[in-house]
Parts: sequence; C-alpha cells; structure tokens
Amino acid sequence: MHVSAGIVTFLFGLYLIMLLAVTLLKKENAIRFFSSFASSAKAHYLEQALRLLSGFALLNYAPEMLYPTLFLYFGWLLIGVSLLLFLTPWKRHHAYGEWAIPFVLAHIYLYSAAAAALGAFILWCLLNPLF
Repeated sequence: MHVSAGIVTFLFGLYLIMLLAVTLLKKENAIRFFSSFASSAKAHYLEQALRLLSGFALLNYAPEMLYPTLFLYFGWLLIGVSLLLFLTPWKRHHAYGEWAIPFVLAHIYLYSAAAAALGAFILWCLLNPLF
C-alpha cells in the first residue's frame, strides 16, 4: 500500500507537469482537455475519484516526503474538495465549469505553468529523500 501511494503521488506530479507539455506542444488538445471537465456525470465522478485517490496517496506518503506537514494539509484539501464536489450534482459543477473554463483558457499557459511548477515541487519533495 505504501509503495502504491508513492507511485500514485509520483504519477500525480507527472500529470501536472504533462499539462504544460501538452499545452506547449498541442494547445488545441489542452483546450479540449480543460473544456471536458465536468462535461458529463461520468467525467465529473471520474475527476473526483482521481482527486480522492491522489489525496489519499499524499496522506499516506507525506511522512516520507520533504515538508510532510505541507503534504498532509494538501492531501486533506484535495480530499475535502473532492468530497464536496462528489456531493454536488454534476450539472451544478458543469455550470461552474462553463463560467470558470473561459478564464482558464484565456490564461492557459499561466495555468499550465503553475500546475507544472506544483508537479515539479511534488516530484522534488517525493524523490529528494530517496537520494
């Protein structure tokens, strides 16, 4: 379980970095990806399940990382927001997405760069204690 949590945390950090790579290489694919958030009930619940998985992995693996308290709080934040969104009807989440996604798309490079910076920080804090 503990190794699995480390792998999921690694993949979460890598995913955040890949958002920037996709945005830089194939902006139209990134736009399509961001526009698909909460586009259906299935997408809504899949997003929340993946966030919950990442949050629980962070909680489990945080003690092995640099700044463990920070990652414990971040894990709980991911879990809390995901549970709140699980309880929110997807149509409401979709309506919020229709309002918020244009802001993300207007600043897609900034958003992707911030996500990549967070992903790089996660990977650095995960891998640094191993070496």
